[in-house]
Amino acid sequence: MKRNISTIFLFSCLLNAHADDQWRGQDKVKHVSVSALIAGAVTVVQRDELQGFLASAAVGVAKEAYDYKHRDTQTASWKDFGADLIGAYFGTKLGGLLILPEGKGLTIGFVREF
Repeated sequence: MKRNISTIFLFSCLLNAHADDQWRGQDKVKHVSVSALIAGAVTVVQRDELQGFLASAAVGVAKEAYDYKHRDTQTASWKDFGADLIGAYFGTKLGGLLILPEGKGLTIGFVREF
């Protein structure tokens, strides 16, 4: 786990922060939202918060690596990656609230009486 966090931190330090890269921009809202959605979905399906967080963080790393490789049309940013991690955290926690113990849950169905 420490190795994963170190790798993520080092990667984020390599990215450039541009003057026009605002923390409150629409781009950050998209990063937080998509990361939260991915983390929440993986957390619920896998029933494991760590897997949800790491899956979302991996997608964020892949996106920023793509942006870094295509510098002529994309802008890699550590702020974008930070927004990804924020979204991953909140998505993981919200997904964790939906995980119920095995065998516990709500069954919804339609019953037709004759």
